[in-house]
Amino acid sequence: MRYERESLAPLEDVILTAGLTGDAGEVVAQAEGLFDRTQAALTAVGMNLDDVIHTRMYLTDEGDDLLPVRGRRFARALPTSLGIGVRRLALVDRAAEISFVIAPSSEVRERIPADSDFGRMAGYSSAIRAGQRIIVTGSTAGDSAPVGAAAQADVIFKSGLAKIAHLGGEAADIVQTRVYLTNTADSEAVAAVHAANLGAVAPAMLMIGVVEFGPPELVVKVEFEAIIGSSLQRRAIAPDDDLLLAAGASAAVRVKDEVWISGASTDASHGDFDTETATLTGVIVRRLEALGGKQSDLVLLSAYVRDLAIAETAGLSVETFPGVLPPMMVEADPVLDSADLTIEARAFIRGDQGVSN
Repeated sequence: MRYERESLAPLEDVILTAGLTGDAGEVVAQAEGLFDRTQAALTAVGMNLDDVIHTRMYLTDEGDDLLPVRGRRFARALPTSLGIGVRRLALVDRAAEISFVIAPSSEVRERIPADSDFGRMAGYSSAIRAGQRIIVTGSTAGDSAPVGAAAQADVIFKSGLAKIAHLGGEAADIVQTRVYLTNTADSEAVAAVHAANLGAVAPAMLMIGVVEFGPPELVVKVEFEAIIGSSLQRRAIAPDDDLLLAAGASAAVRVKDEVWISGASTDASHGDFDTETATLTGVIVRRLEALGGKQSDLVLLSAYVRDLAIAETAGLSVETFPGVLPPMMVEADPVLDSADLTIEARAFIRGDQGVSN
């Protein structure tokens, strides 16, 4: 599995990165190396860490030690953030893997500050608007969280919608949600809350099981992305699996030339990773084609694997999709009990191929 190639994917108004890690070694040194590597990649395209608007961090049990480093490196940028605990990363001797969303500093920015000492220490904002794009930090129901996944999810959705409204957006502008559960048995209840809050919008969605968010009583975390005015420009395809249908989500959403492809899983025999990967490859490409794209328009994959030991000997690799950034792979639990793998994707359509709805 080729995994260490660094890459940037420029879209219309932002740049996405693959998941990046530091070199093996002590955790703080890994973190410093990771941010140095990111800065070098951005310098090559005339940008720097102050241009980062969002980070998505997957952390092992040692990864929390990098948070003060993150806070220092982003003391000015104050991007939004998602932090998730996972059992392990594809590179077993690494404590953290981080992907970035970068926008030119010339984009007008508005922020909602972090509302906790932890958020200020880790250097992130609760929500940020860069141009017409709004990202809401991956959020839990907080210190006064109600008991139960459904009740917590409802608090999170209402809070996320309020933050988007504060920054000039509305529910209809949401293009993607990412929903993380500490217990995948809660997926049905949380999907119903997703549908109640966003069924009329039908954004793309990822739902996956992870290890933790911190306090054990917090069992749901949700990240939101919205494009202001996108309700007038969006194209979407209907849900093609039971989870998306229950959640009132779309299989994929297109706004202008940018495409968000929902997390896809399939029923498969555990351990048959090759077959499962091939099946999901077809699902991802079919969804993209239905919105006028083609396989070569894919720019980024995120793969959530129940057992990374399987992926080390079979299946997904950089060669699966030529030209796509190296896939971010973490060990996490697909909601579908019979699945070993969930894949989500991003695409940027280069030349319209026509759209079928």
